Parts: sequence; C-alpha cells; structure tokens
Amino acid sequence: MNTRQMMVQKEQVSEILEFLNEKRIRCTYGAVGYFVGVHPRLVNKYLLGDNRPEASWIVNSQKKTDRLYRRPISF
Repeated sequence: MNTRQMMVQKEQVSEILEFLNEKRIRCTYGAVGYFVGVHPRLVNKYLLGDNRPEASWIVNSQKKTDRLYRRPISF
C-alpha cells in the first residue's frame, strides 16, 4: 500500500465514521474494508488510528464488541 493510497483510504474511513456517528449505527471492519479496498484487519491496524469514541462504531462481526471498549454490544 503506497502513501498516497493510504491517505485516500484514511479520508474515506473518516467520512464513513462521520456518517456512522451522525446516524448512530454500527458497521463491521469487513464492510469498511470492502468499501475502501483493504483487508478488514488493515482497517483497524492502519486506517482507524488511535482508539477514540468515534471509532467505536466499527465493530468485529464475530464477537460483536466495539473497538474502543472491548465489551459486548447490546442491540
């Protein structure tokens, strides 16, 4: 992944986070990865940055836990 491509993908992830925060809905790493064109693990490792409340809208599909607090999500 080159630097320019990563910058574009980080911007896309920022826009996704804005949308998720505005609508107050969750999304999986897989869905975000599919949209920006990377493996879901790379979303967490390289594109989300530091843990923060805004990023907790992106969740693990198998465990149903949020990224920031690592606790079960109630639906």
